[in-house]
Amino acid sequence: MKQATTHETQAVQGQDPSQKGNKLLTGIAVGAAVGGVVALVDKRTRTKVINSAQCAKNSTTGFVTRLRENPSEVKDDWQHRIKVASGVIKEVTSDLKSLYEKVNNELNGPVQSIKEESSQLVESAQGVQEDLQDIGDKVKQAGEEVATKANPELEKYPAPQPETVPSQPNRYQ
Repeated sequence: MKQATTHETQAVQGQDPSQKGNKLLTGIAVGAAVGGVVALVDKRTRTKVINSAQCAKNSTTGFVTRLRENPSEVKDDWQHRIKVASGVIKEVTSDLKSLYEKVNNELNGPVQSIKEESSQLVESAQGVQEDLQDIGDKVKQAGEEVATKANPELEKYPAPQPETVPSQPNRYQ
């Protein structure tokens, strides 16, 4: 048994497969027309649309008239405009490239310097921490020495260890 193709099925159902796209375009056109009509209900919008359309018409009419009367002049004018715009774009591109290189060169040195200095600061801080630990150990040792020399009886007993503060219970459990 032969299976019906999509085109055959649509043809049997009375649909032309080529009209599927037409329905979409028709729907878009109808929607745009309804939207345009609704927008034109406001008098200010209508006036603005009319003025814009007249301005566009006058501009287009003037261009077409000029094009008919002297096509080579219009061509030369447009070529000149394109060359000028192209030159401006090249200049802007060059300026942007120079600015990028300038900023990159000017910032790269200080950034590298800051990076090196921060590494040195970290190393210095670690060294200071170790020195402070050594000093603390020496102060502790000196305190123990003074305590044992002042009272020889204390040598029999180990030095007291600092108490740790008990941690607070977690109130948010």
